[in-house]
Amino acid sequence: MRPMSRRDFIKYLALIAAGAGALPRQIEAFERYYEANTPPIADGEELACADEIWICGLATRSLRVGFRLSYAQGSMRLGLNAFGGMLRWVAQPDAKVISKPQDFHWQFEFIDPIEPRDDMQFPISGWLSYFGSKDLVRRQVDFTQISGGLDPLLAL
Repeated sequence: MRPMSRRDFIKYLALIAAGAGALPRQIEAFERYYEANTPPIADGEELACADEIWICGLATRSLRVGFRLSYAQGSMRLGLNAFGGMLRWVAQPDAKVISKPQDFHWQFEFIDPIEPRDDMQFPISGWLSYFGSKDLVRRQVDFTQISGGLDPLLAL
């Protein structure tokens, strides 16, 4: 399936953001906002929209963890204590994170040192959910390592 054009994807996001009872001016306002905050793409390229991040700590002791989501227009930093801490970020209509899939990357930073132990797993569980302009299907990628990205995942 061929991805939506950038313009069609922006219109789709604006309709979702504005809601069912929106006036045309409200939809136009969201379209202008997304137009200004969506990177340009070549014909046939895809865009992705991150809409939720869940991070749950699994550490057996206090462990401060930083999380950084990078994308074409910038980055977002979050943090939690992985000793039972939880973090949920949900995109609001006026704060969508839209970029090319290959431009989405995440990185965990362990602020407190991790002591190597045989029974120590990756002390984080969580995921990033997103949908792409190719088929609008919501997907998620699990956080199973310190860093990663979306690029190879949207090709599925």
